[in-house]
Amino acid sequence: MPRRKAGPPVRMHLPCRQSDVGSGELRSADDEHKIAMILDLFDKVMDRCEETASKTSRGLLCWLRSSRPLACYPKPFTFVNYDSTTKKYRLLFKRCLALVIRVYRMGPIERAKLLRARLSRRQVRYLDLIWSHVYWDEMDSAASTRKSASEFCATKKVHDETTEDEEDEYQDEYLDTVAEGAWTDEDTDVENTDAEDDTGADNYSVFSSEEDHEALNEASEAMQTSNDSSGHLHFAEVEAGEVDASAQASFYEELLQYMFGLSVSLCTQSLIDGQPSSTILIFASGILGFSSGLNTFLPARSYTSYLSGLIYI
Repeated sequence: MPRRKAGPPVRMHLPCRQSDVGSGELRSADDEHKIAMILDLFDKVMDRCEETASKTSRGLLCWLRSSRPLACYPKPFTFVNYDSTTKKYRLLFKRCLALVIRVYRMGPIERAKLLRARLSRRQVRYLDLIWSHVYWDEMDSAASTRKSASEFCATKKVHDETTEDEEDEYQDEYLDTVAEGAWTDEDTDVENTDAEDDTGADNYSVFSSEEDHEALNEASEAMQTSNDSSGHLHFAEVEAGEVDASAQASFYEELLQYMFGLSVSLCTQSLIDGQPSSTILIFASGILGFSSGLNTFLPARSYTSYLSGLIYI
């Protein structure tokens, strides 16, 4: 199976392919993105397996390392020394998982043309549970909710800034009106007719100031009501987000169990007619034995490192 060069945003074990409805060999970009998220689950599964192994007794670890059903190995199973080696070994198994999922997404006719291996009923059942799990719908819904919340926060911020500017401008006008009224009081004329006019102006200034003050209070109350409503809405969104997070955590745990079951089923698949290549995992490991030019096989020293990584997993 040829390996294609991946683009910058695509991971090493997920070669990017364009969608082709007429061919079962090519998958859509949405499928590739979902496959990438599924493969990320494998790291979490392996982390838990390593945590369990680290707390397991020496006797059981000796049985874990043994290749014989009736005799344990004299030394216990041990972890590799470097994190880089762990990542390398996990990547090998991820490449096999990616092949399995792509084969699962093919039609039966295309699958039979390209592969001599087969998917067992147990593997297909796990793949069905993983691919159509409700967790992916929850992820899409959560992403849509976060986008809506972000847009709401941005709109509210612009609205608050506009309201504050209008309130500041209104307060400035109110202070200017009060100052003009005080200046008019000091600049009164000694003539009676002017004094009467000034008195009328003072009364008008007082009435106008009272009306402005009432309008300012009404605007402040309206702004406070708006802030209270926004606060209740934010609290409701936070509470709903906590419920969604709890549901997603439950779905995530279930999905990890299915991924673990799929991985175990790949490692324990029965042979057909005694042919090792009839199993998906051995078929995938055989693909790793080709050179980069796909015209020769790798030397044994280069190929056995792939096998040791898969055996470790």
